[in-house]
Amino acid sequence: MNSDRIYITGLNGTEKQGLGLYLKEEYGFDVISLNDEFNQNTFEYKIKIITEKIPNAKIVIATSFGAYLYLNSLITNNSNINVLLLSPVLGISFSQNGGRLPPNLSKFIKSIKSKGLNIPDNIKIISGSEDKICATENIDFFKKFYPHIEVNLIKNQGLL
Repeated sequence: MNSDRIYITGLNGTEKQGLGLYLKEEYGFDVISLNDEFNQNTFEYKIKIITEKIPNAKIVIATSFGAYLYLNSLITNNSNINVLLLSPVLGISFSQNGGRLPPNLSKFIKSIKSKGLNIPDNIKIISGSEDKICATENIDFFKKFYPHIEVNLIKNQGLL
């Protein structure tokens, strides 16, 4: 991987289909696939992999849990790049099976509250108003501490 454009998929995403394939083939993005092999690693190792890829990037697009991993990498990584987060996990997410706590959540929340995330100046979140993965309450909480983040909510849309 040596592109200045990186796409981090959502959980079980791949560069072989969907948005990962499209961004790779059409725009030359390097894709970090959160596939079975990647998911076998520890949370800390996943963050390490992402942190190693970011210094050369000019653009990062991340989806869902990939966005959560990217944001966690900003606890120790400083980058001022263009970032687009699609339906990012920003806290507890809900599905048909109930609530899910992502790993490292308490440290992530503490970092948000202390403004300890090195959030780039040019960052945008796109999600649906009915999204259970990226609940609007979580976006509101996040924006309270990082008001420069641009948010576009698509009405009556969302995952799950």
